[in-house]
Amino acid sequence: LSVAAQIAAVDAMIAEHVNVIMIDSNSLTGLNPAIAAAHKAGIIVVADNDKASSPFAYQIQTVGQTFGAADMQGLVSLMHGHGNIVELRGIAGNAVDAAEASGFNAVVAKNPGIHVLNVSYGQWDDAVGQTDMASLLSRYSNINGVFTEGGMEQGVVRAYIATHHSFVPVTGTDENGFACQIKQNHAKGLSGFQVGSQLWEAALGLK
Repeated sequence: LSVAAQIAAVDAMIAEHVNVIMIDSNSLTGLNPAIAAAHKAGIIVVADNDKASSPFAYQIQTVGQTFGAADMQGLVSLMHGHGNIVELRGIAGNAVDAAEASGFNAVVAKNPGIHVLNVSYGQWDDAVGQTDMASLLSRYSNINGVFTEGGMEQGVVRAYIATHHSFVPVTGTDENGFACQIKQNHAKGLSGFQVGSQLWEAALGLK
């Protein structure tokens, strides 16, 4: 969702007089007025996954620099330290995106055999990721691996299937759909690396 759509959703929940709101904020500061309004209305707010800088929100975060580094190190291992990759990041200007990219770049810097062909922003959205990946496949004939910050990996695999390109290693988060894609297409050459956090992160936030 866009920041504006997230604000509208929070405002609607305030109007419904809910007791707790859990948000995965797409902006460090953009939702702060809505969070303050929820706090004023006596509603508990938990910022899950992506950080919100509001002092009126509890913070639950497990992704960041370490997450990006682990994800990239997994891709390096699958590629045996050599090859060309494309990178699908989240949302430009997002604090978690920046932290994950910092971890990713630190691993790339230590692996001179890995070359980044392109960096694009897939908005952590499978549909956008699929469109972006299809475009990248039409532009580059030498992609050996795909790094995603998660939320786009299923779209990446769908792009490979739709364009009839040979699979390459793909990274992502612990989404069941991605795990199923790997299992279904492993015999056709698809390998993937999943970094876990999100399945239990929301449960921790709710607790």
